[in-house]
Amino acid sequence: MESVSTSLGKGLHMVDDISSLQFTLIHGPNKYPVTFSLSDGENGPTVEDLANLAARLTEVPPSSQRLIFKGQSLTDLKQPLVALGLKNRCKVLLIGKKFDPLEEENMKRILATEKKIGEVEKKLNANLDELGGIEKGFLQPELVEQSLKKLTKTLKGISEEFMTSLESLDSLVIDPSIIQAKGKRKSLVQHIQLLLDKTDEATSKIESLITEKKRH
Repeated sequence: MESVSTSLGKGLHMVDDISSLQFTLIHGPNKYPVTFSLSDGENGPTVEDLANLAARLTEVPPSSQRLIFKGQSLTDLKQPLVALGLKNRCKVLLIGKKFDPLEEENMKRILATEKKIGEVEKKLNANLDELGGIEKGFLQPELVEQSLKKLTKTLKGISEEFMTSLESLDSLVIDPSIIQAKGKRKSLVQHIQLLLDKTDEATSKIESLITEKKRH
């Protein structure tokens, strides 16, 4: 169990000294004695002050923190702690994970892949629209076979891009406890697989149209 005592302003005071606010910050199994100075004529430390202090003590960045006092989340960063009912000897719970450079890098790669997939999906939809136009007879008959072969080549390239993205996602080493990154990767993989199915269906449809065209 780690125990750290800290203060802002005038330093440490006795627990019952009205010139200070002393309480315990709990993060997982660790408990951190915290002391804030209270000055006359000031509102005192705010939720933001506590969040910044908690970041220094626990290495959990403010953006990843959830501070809880008596079952209520402390979300208003400018709100004075005293106004929220914090008193000496009270307890504040901190929920949040420490900054993990590897997790951050994995999320960046997942988001970059998601962006790329979005662009490839647009290309796929454009080609599917073109295929739909051919099926409806919008293209001159003498141009149909050439267009279908071109679409086949384009769809093959799109399929390869999807496969490359799946391999890239599969290569990421993500700790099972990192729920956000795991969930994001899983949903993206499922989306890519659906797009691959659409690509395969379109390719099969083109093959059937080419075969039918040759028969006539």
